[in-house]
Amino acid sequence: MDTEPTVPRLYQVGLGMGYLELPQVEVPHNKLTPELLQSKNVYILDCYSDVYVWIGKKSTRLVRAASIKLSHELFQMIDRPREYSLVTRVQEGSENQVFKSKFYGWDDVIAVDFTRTAESVQRTGADLTKWAGQQQTKTDLSSLFAPRQNPVNEDEAHQLVEEWNEDLEVMECFVLEGKKFSRLPENEVGIFFSGDCYVFLCRYWVAVGTEEEAEEDSQCVVYFWQGRDASNMGWLTFTFSLQKKFEHLFGDKLEVVRLHQQQESFKFLAHFKRKMLIKTGKRTEAKNSKDVEFYQMRSNGNSSLCTRTIQIKTDSSLLNSAFW
Repeated sequence: MDTEPTVPRLYQVGLGMGYLELPQVEVPHNKLTPELLQSKNVYILDCYSDVYVWIGKKSTRLVRAASIKLSHELFQMIDRPREYSLVTRVQEGSENQVFKSKFYGWDDVIAVDFTRTAESVQRTGADLTKWAGQQQTKTDLSSLFAPRQNPVNEDEAHQLVEEWNEDLEVMECFVLEGKKFSRLPENEVGIFFSGDCYVFLCRYWVAVGTEEEAEEDSQCVVYFWQGRDASNMGWLTFTFSLQKKFEHLFGDKLEVVRLHQQQESFKFLAHFKRKMLIKTGKRTEAKNSKDVEFYQMRSNGNSSLCTRTIQIKTDSSLLNSAFW
């Protein structure tokens, strides 16, 4: 394999005779076009500095899971500019503009004429809202114009933490080790690794009935936490192992919530009482490490509920007066 591809290379992830295959897709005239991507398949686009995994809507779960692992192996095969190189997962219908720019003719830009001349009114109609609704676009921009949520003040944050932890009867913690989930040692609760997956079984007390005749009942919520560098195999392992056991034990009282690193819900974060530490790498690899570690305290959303301590590169240039 060349050390640096001159043009992006497109590979199709497939299964043949029980083995994974990664054949290179033939690109006519060396010009990538959107028509090469079929919904029933999964593709890996190697752009040297970045690798993209495009997942079709009709592709199988097994191929999707295999594509993530194959993309990381392909990423390691050649020498890349590691400081900024990434492996990015792209869902069909939710492609970002950077990914689209790799293909010829992939342009979803809608021409808008704001001059409102007699000619433009005749062409688009007087009602621009009605005209915009008729446009063929795959991008939902409503979230960009949604009002920003008000930050939670300190008093309200403390009250929420107390209420959510008061209702919490027990929290059992598990971590993926190899191909099975093991109980997380008590002294490691609140310490996460970006290359691992964790499961938290939380049992909450709930009141059933009227205020005068309230009865005690319980609800079980399973939080599946996936690190930024962890593969989706952890989620598949959970769905075919622990989730089945929990469903058998708790039935319709069970709720499963999947969380990704730094996208956790307020309620989940509240259980760690501002003591959430996220380290890079895998838990098993860090036990014997004696390297100097550098951390950054973050609290997005202007609320103490979102406080996390994140490990970053040991580099003095990352010191910033806006962070702790």
